[in-house]
Amino acid sequence: MVERGLATKWGQRQEPWWRQAGQLNQGFCMMISASSDIWVGTQLLFIDIMASLELLLKQMRGRRVTERERKKIKQTLADIASLIPVTILMLLPLPLLGMQPS
Repeated sequence: MVERGLATKWGQRQEPWWRQAGQLNQGFCMMISASSDIWVGTQLLFIDIMASLELLLKQMRGRRVTERERKKIKQTLADIASLIPVTILMLLPLPLLGMQPS
């Protein structure tokens, strides 16, 4: 019995094009996975930045900031500082760095 939606060739079951193993498909899946991870990370960083801005405004208004809130501000600033070099490396093409993809 042949499953619906799967093409057959000489009586053999053939996988759909999106499931077939190949370098293009594998690269596409890896790109989608990485893009999803980057998007989620960007959203989380944005949430942290907004929370830290609120805490900084609270401090600028003269209110007391707790030690936990101070740590949150420091951690967010450290995250932003570590993001800058990674972003630069992601935006630079590989030939400028003297590396060729293998």
